[in-house]
Amino acid sequence: MFVTLIRTLRRPAAREERGQVLAIVALFLIVLLGFTALAVDYGTYLLARRQYQNIADAASLAGSVHMARPITFQDHADARLAAWESLRREMGLTFPLLGGAPPTADTGPTSPYQESGWSIWVDVPPTAAGSAYPGDSSISGDTSVFVRVERENPAFLARFFGIDGRVIRGWATAGNAPSRWAVIALCGRNGNCPASVESIKISGSTTSLRVINGDVGGNWGLRIDSNSDDRLQLPDDSQVYLVDTTCGPSRYLCYPAANVSDGLGTAKRVRTASAPIEDPNYAEPPWLTATAVPDRGNVGGPPGSPLTGGSVTDPTGLGVGCTPGSPAIGPGRYGNIRIGQGSCVILDPTLDLLPGQRPGIFYITGQLEINQDSFLIGDGVTLFLDSGMSPFDPVGGLVLNHGNGNTNGIPVDEEKYGAWTTKANATWTAADAAGFTSWVSPGVSEVGIAIFVRRSATPTTVFNMSGSSPLLFNGILYGPDDNVGISGSGTQAAVGQIIGWTVTYSGNTVIEQIYDGPDDARSFLLEPRTGQPD
Repeated sequence: MFVTLIRTLRRPAAREERGQVLAIVALFLIVLLGFTALAVDYGTYLLARRQYQNIADAASLAGSVHMARPITFQDHADARLAAWESLRREMGLTFPLLGGAPPTADTGPTSPYQESGWSIWVDVPPTAAGSAYPGDSSISGDTSVFVRVERENPAFLARFFGIDGRVIRGWATAGNAPSRWAVIALCGRNGNCPASVESIKISGSTTSLRVINGDVGGNWGLRIDSNSDDRLQLPDDSQVYLVDTTCGPSRYLCYPAANVSDGLGTAKRVRTASAPIEDPNYAEPPWLTATAVPDRGNVGGPPGSPLTGGSVTDPTGLGVGCTPGSPAIGPGRYGNIRIGQGSCVILDPTLDLLPGQRPGIFYITGQLEINQDSFLIGDGVTLFLDSGMSPFDPVGGLVLNHGNGNTNGIPVDEEKYGAWTTKANATWTAADAAGFTSWVSPGVSEVGIAIFVRRSATPTTVFNMSGSSPLLFNGILYGPDDNVGISGSGTQAAVGQIIGWTVTYSGNTVIEQIYDGPDDARSFLLEPRTGQPD
């Protein structure tokens, strides 16, 4: 009886505990449903965010295709149109308020295009979007396309808990990777660079380099030996990119104030390259040391006196040339070529060809000497300089593939291709049994090589102009292992590309480098990057 009484007294407490458990479970289920609702809706937001980002990425890349240099206002318009057409395809836009046509101008910070709940910005350059652009203009620059899309995404389960939808957006900028390299210096901070040259050096107190329609790129620093303005002139959209922007042992800061400018006194920022600038690895002919380039001995010794004769016309202008009857040298392999003072000598690509010989190839293994007031001029030719030859530091001028020499057999304006191209093709056929050859027009994607300094296991100093000697050429000066020295006379200019282990400019004048090299523009996404707002 006593036991029964105890059991009877305990039953209400058990029932009360069961009620508490049910209440706790019910509360837990509500919380669980809330978290589930948030998870489901947040997952929906993340999916939308990824979709919107893909849309923005695709549209900005579509527009950036039109931002290959040189860039015009029409290119801006074409880039915007391409971006809008991509958005039309991806989002099903119909542009009803614009008669079916996409906007033609930049959208601006407070006037996005709106359709079906979307707000859309397309701007070239990105800064035209003002506060609507959340990126960094030092990254995007003024040659990229900005696209931003956003829309309010409603909540599904979370709205039962009083949580409203949220605005989801995706944005991107895209442009072209630097590819129009007028000047490339390959030596990096940890490379075997000369003590006084980081990668690129503008020497002297009055030497200036003016780069037109191209960029300057170096894998270390930029040394400018004077604090005056406009030492490196980059008009229009020309830029300078350095992988390592830390200043080396320079007399002045590497690029203070307006040392680097647009050429009119307005400073330009030195940009940071996102990756090392690579050697394009242009190939030399496989037959360079074979019978296709026969040994011609020496011209002007030693032994013997320098070759003399001929006269120079327009020695300070772009029309510099040799008078009729000036001496000429045929192609082949030479120990030394020495040109005497006050002379003008033609490099004739087809003179005295032997059967099987390759025209236009001048391979020099010993010394190339051009004395004061003299010029060496050739068209349809390529100079190959052996890595073991004496440094080429002329007092006179060198003019190659500029239409100033013997252009017989070369179509108009094709002398710029020289005798060997960036695609490892010869521009002349090998001479037949009678010594006859013909010109082979290169493809549109090929660029001629004017001067090729052969590779070496260690850096060399072969092409080393240090004074005010004129240098005028079309094509490429390629010396990937050479500490290249460039000088100029002021009015004469290189047109093409200069590639060296290091590159030093001197001459106490304005040296002009006009880009006309490979044009392999490649579009890529610039933003957003890690740490930037979504």
